Amino acid sequence: KQSKLEDEILLDPKDPIENIKLRYLPTGSYLRPHDMQFCVENTDFTEEEIFTWFKRFRSDCPNGKLTRAHLRDLVRQLFPEGDAENFVKHILRVFDTDGNDFLDFKEFLMAMDISNCQTTQAKLNWAFKLYDVDNNGVIDLGEMAVIMETMDDIDGVIPGEIRYDSNGNPEPLPTALERAESLFSALDRDNDGCLTKKEFMSGYSKRSLILKRQDADDQKRKLNCLILFGPLLNREVDPSSCSNYLSTLLTVRTGVKVDVDDLVFSEIKMIGEEKRSAFIRFQNIDLRMEVWSRKNIAKKHNLYMEEWLTGYREKLYARCKQLRREG
Repeated sequence: KQSKLEDEILLDPKDPIENIKLRYLPTGSYLRPHDMQFCVENTDFTEEEIFTWFKRFRSDCPNGKLTRAHLRDLVRQLFPEGDAENFVKHILRVFDTDGNDFLDFKEFLMAMDISNCQTTQAKLNWAFKLYDVDNNGVIDLGEMAVIMETMDDIDGVIPGEIRYDSNGNPEPLPTALERAESLFSALDRDNDGCLTKKEFMSGYSKRSLILKRQDADDQKRKLNCLILFGPLLNREVDPSSCSNYLSTLLTVRTGVKVDVDDLVFSEIKMIGEEKRSAFIRFQNIDLRMEVWSRKNIAKKHNLYMEEWLTGYREKLYARCKQLRREG
């Protein structure tokens, strides 16, 4: 015996009146039996959950159509600062399987099922389809960058904006293309410039290797930076003259000529009640390496230097120091 909710929603094709409804009423009014069967077979939702989702869908979309405009409004409510139009374009590309520019209930439920998927395989299937912008069965670097840029837009991420890592070191956010290049190079094992679905899935299954490759790329981006410590920094320095003070300090203490224009970014911050450190990003990697080569000379003059390491390498370095102390 059907529940009241099922009576309200699910049509019985054997009933003459309901058969007429089945043929002529809009999809959003009732749930057709073959649609229910499709949803049960192609999602992880139970029949009860499907009924609940359909009731919500029917309330929001009485005509059975989640249109582009409606979806755009929903996205704007969730991400008011983001580029909803571009995001919706990709959502419809992935889930609007019949290409009619709206999501019916089945397509909507597939989207909900993917957002709740539990297995790695299911998540990677969805991710591959999202990245494959032209639906040709392979992903290239441009497609990956486009999707990353879209996600940045919806989240309001601004490439180049300064963010601070767990140690308080400032780092500009990499562009979508830079992040895509790092991920793509880690996945593209045969270096042919494209990723098949098998290659994509296989690459992600070996996540530790991907993280190591991305860590190496991340370390390259940090290579033009140095972190300075020592009593010479434990004094008040006007932020407007920070670069001038640090360039002079490096010149005097290392013997390497460093001009203000050689520093892309500089900052002095407190790391304790009375201690300070300085963070420097050099314009030229060769100059940075030359300064770093004089670290022992600088140390004799009470200026101490450290390289900016990724989190992974920082842990390894700390472990090495611990083993050295333990003998």
